Amino acid sequence: MAAGAVGVACGQQGGTSTKQQAPEPPTDKARQAVHGDGGIGDLFEIDDPANTINGSTPGDDWQNTIGEAAQGGTQTSSATRVTRLADGLSNTTIFTGGGSKDPEDVSKWKWKSNTGSVPDKDDIVNAYAAAYNDTNGDLIIYFGADRFATDGDAQMGFWFFRDDVHFVPTPSDSGESEDGTFSGHHLDGDLLVLANFLKGGAENHLQVFKWSCGTTNPALCGSTGTLVALTGEIVTTATRVCNPAAGTIPADAACVATNKTNSVRAYWPYQSKDGTSATEPTIPPLGFVEGGINATQLSGLHCVSSFAAETRASQSPTATLKDIAVGEFPTCSLSITKECLGTTLSTIPIDGGTAVVPQVSYRWVVCNGGVGTVNNVVVTDQLVGHDASVHDVGSLGGQQCFDAGVRTYIPGAVDDGGTNPCQASFTNSVSATGGPDASLSASASASCPLCPCNVGGGDAGTGG
Repeated sequence: MAAGAVGVACGQQGGTSTKQQAPEPPTDKARQAVHGDGGIGDLFEIDDPANTINGSTPGDDWQNTIGEAAQGGTQTSSATRVTRLADGLSNTTIFTGGGSKDPEDVSKWKWKSNTGSVPDKDDIVNAYAAAYNDTNGDLIIYFGADRFATDGDAQMGFWFFRDDVHFVPTPSDSGESEDGTFSGHHLDGDLLVLANFLKGGAENHLQVFKWSCGTTNPALCGSTGTLVALTGEIVTTATRVCNPAAGTIPADAACVATNKTNSVRAYWPYQSKDGTSATEPTIPPLGFVEGGINATQLSGLHCVSSFAAETRASQSPTATLKDIAVGEFPTCSLSITKECLGTTLSTIPIDGGTAVVPQVSYRWVVCNGGVGTVNNVVVTDQLVGHDASVHDVGSLGGQQCFDAGVRTYIPGAVDDGGTNPCQASFTNSVSATGGPDASLSASASASCPLCPCNVGGGDAGTGG
């Protein structure tokens, strides 16, 4: 090829990443609040008394959110993140130790399994959660749980953690006695919803707390943080199962309900103390609780990592904790791809003459594959022979991507290992961070061949 030729296409090799592109977003039916008029949510049905059936009213329900998948089918709800934590019937993992209380950091919590027990009414069988993103970018989470027995009052708590919280070590199925701790720490903005059902379900109480790090270290405060009440203890009524507006908290930012007098169908594995059928199980009255929160309105949260349901000795925030189901529930995720689009030859001036050098074309795309908005997204593009290029992408909504478009540059010196320079290649990498405290990250790379070059066997390095 003659020196000075420009625009000749080159072979290419794509980059690698955990995800090529976020899926299309679901149809958005959301309101700003989690609770609509008449006890029916626009995204999800919060009924009073609570039930699981996906009826004719607007919104999903547990039947089509977790029930279909549990029965071997395909989830048809519009939720973009769903989890069901199967805790079982044998008290396999329960709280232990004096530090296992809600006002304490997660690092102080302890668990044990296959030794000791909790009262039947405090035994969680399943816990579940579903996440949605509304038109304002708010993170909406619906949650629920079912219990083994319903004798006596019920006090439950639902945690939404920013950090990765799970059992350490992972409980085994050996049946042997085990004990352990929990991973992670409390981070600023973690949310706790208390749902207390008293007097046989005739009186329902709702209260919301958040973990506050104050202004000293808002990133990670763990044991130095405090559990702050966002709402007073709200007594719900037959016509209202959500919070009223108070202070900075708008109405309907949190809701809870239970199946006070009615049995409800469990579309997932469940068995109650009274021996309900395992093929078409029903949850007895007061055995099922559901609720919803607007996490963004309550605590500014767009991203959570883990979800837990707990039973408690009383409605006091300092109550001894009983049973727990905990697991992953990531509502935000970052992925990034980098692709080599090709190499052409470009003539550049050098040392009073010219040189024919390869010019690389490439692109990168960063995506939020979750449901919550990821703020402070920054992409660092590592270019061989050049300083890193830093791009402030800003915010990415749920299921949203940012495409950098076609970019070109001329690489610096490349070590071909002493092989034919036509076969030499170089690898560029790109990384992205985002979310509070840059807690989310992703990286990718792309290899580009340094061709066309030296095709005619001569020196394509310089010209006179």
